[in-house]
Amino acid sequence: MQKRYAIALAILAIFAVFFAGFAVANMIVTKELPSSVTVSPVVSLTLYDTETSTVELTSLSWGSILPTESKTQDIWIQNDADLAMNISVTLKNCPENVTFTYVEGKRWGGFFPVLQPHLRASIWLTLSAGTNPSFATFSFTIVVLGVVGN
Repeated sequence: MQKRYAIALAILAIFAVFFAGFAVANMIVTKELPSSVTVSPVVSLTLYDTETSTVELTSLSWGSILPTESKTQDIWIQNDADLAMNISVTLKNCPENVTFTYVEGKRWGGFFPVLQPHLRASIWLTLSAGTNPSFATFSFTIVVLGVVGN
């Protein structure tokens, strides 16, 4: 008799496991959410000497400058990317007693130094020689940096 109870309990246990798994399987829900994104492969700037120029600016000549004199030139920066960029300008390989500054020029729309996608705006560059320059001729590199995001 005990053998019959053991077999009956084993069969009952198998049914309980089968139906318990079936009940849990019916309580699981899956949702799929299709999504898409466009990755902008182009993040670049182009420099121009005027607002309407189609020829890229590759160098900038300041001409002659006297001690304590300042000269200002404007360049136009075009954001060729699909995203807004923060713009900054620095110098590389410049003598210590030369001062360089830049400020917002035309067409920034109040968001300097953020340049919106596919827009062109100017920056006024100012170069000032020191009172006692120890050089007659020098060269340097203007570095325009565009950063997407924060």
